[in-house]
Amino acid sequence: MTARQVLPLAICLAAAGPALCQTLVHITRDQSVMLRKPDGSAVRIASRGSGPALSPDGRQVAFVRSYDDPASGSALCLWTAPAGPLRTLLKAKARIHGLSWSPAGGQLMYVVSEFSGRTRIHLGLPGRSAPEISPAALGASGCYEPVWDPGGKSIFFHDMQNLFQVGSDGKLIQRTPLETITGRRDAVTSADRFVPSPGDPDVIAYTMEAPGSSLFIKRVHEPPSALFLYRIRGRTRTRLTPQTMTAISPTWSRDGRTLLFTGYTDRQAAEPYPMRVYSIAQDAPSPSELCRGEDAAW
Repeated sequence: MTARQVLPLAICLAAAGPALCQTLVHITRDQSVMLRKPDGSAVRIASRGSGPALSPDGRQVAFVRSYDDPASGSALCLWTAPAGPLRTLLKAKARIHGLSWSPAGGQLMYVVSEFSGRTRIHLGLPGRSAPEISPAALGASGCYEPVWDPGGKSIFFHDMQNLFQVGSDGKLIQRTPLETITGRRDAVTSADRFVPSPGDPDVIAYTMEAPGSSLFIKRVHEPPSALFLYRIRGRTRTRLTPQTMTAISPTWSRDGRTLLFTGYTDRQAAEPYPMRVYSIAQDAPSPSELCRGEDAAW
């Protein structure tokens, strides 16, 4: 199957095995927050949102709603299955981003970046006593694409130079130069993500700029972002996506067998809205397209 072939969602998920039959959440072209189930059914949660995060039990979706006036900031919202309610948990004159549920589902991570430049990572629902982490206090020059470690005891984020692992107590566990993982200097942007595998502690999935097809460069005017696997012990890197497509925002399935990501091909790049949601198993020859959309998570 090539990246351009499309199957109904339920068939596409089931084709790779039962472990892939998971509900996913994503953003549509009109910025609606959409919940899609393995049987192919879909629920429109909200008319406008971004950065959705689906709880491990599939019952709660957290997402960010931005106001028309950027100076007004954004809001952190929570929807509960099967039909709501939809609640606003936090309003802030700041940018809220980086939403992710802990593997056990008890904690919601979110980042509040104030317009003044002050950034804090929160590990819990607003209004409850929860750890708060200052990236600057750890020596980070930014906080991009935070994710939980598979055990739920720490988090990872990067500042385009280093990958930070921080305990839920706010203490630095490890700082790794990104060049160690990528093999290249200055290849990472704020949109790239580094995600440890829940199925193999030796594997990290990540994205970075990489060589692309001539058609992709012609249409997009810059190289694509590619999806890679890095094996820590062997220090090897494997590119999973072809030169004909770009890939961002990877997320592991709970068993660590498959990755979900957003992207588009060089042929789709000319479309008014090219964004698609894909999945790819570690040993698959190419990605499978699941649906149109972006910001996908499961």
